[in-house]
Amino acid sequence: MDKQHRIWSLLARRLAGEASAAELEELEAMVRDNPELGYYIKVFISCWPGKDKEVIALAGPVLERIIKRIGKQQDEAAELPGKEGNSSNG
Repeated sequence: MDKQHRIWSLLARRLAGEASAAELEELEAMVRDNPELGYYIKVFISCWPGKDKEVIALAGPVLERIIKRIGKQQDEAAELPGKEGNSSNG
């Protein structure tokens, strides 16, 4: 699992109240290593209606679709000419 996907996965689990202590520590370590990430997570969490279980239940699939879309865009970008691993550039 790539790092960006892992961050979103951990954040989704934290927001859903399903993250283990080890997963919370992993997310905290990522934030320590990248303080800018911490800022974005804080903004995201501040907008999160954490007490509304219905919204949380609906957000899981939405986050999964976002993660898949990001992964697809990364795959497509990797296939563009001039990118490493692209056999069509020469």
